[in-house]
Amino acid sequence: MTGVTLRLARLKPAVRATLARDGVIERLGEGKIHGNIFRAVQAQQPAVEKGREGAPD
Repeated sequence: MTGVTLRLARLKPAVRATLARDGVIERLGEGKIHGNIFRAVQAQQPAVEKGREGAPD
């Protein structure tokens, strides 16, 4: 599958600890973990805008 970005927001400490222990956060990348949904959406906006550059109107 291509064109899909997984971002996580508002992780509870226990969930984050489990994901870190299992290596999920390392594979996903710290930059894909956000304190709230607004920040996650803001972080994704540049990728969305870049994808629209080549799209027909």
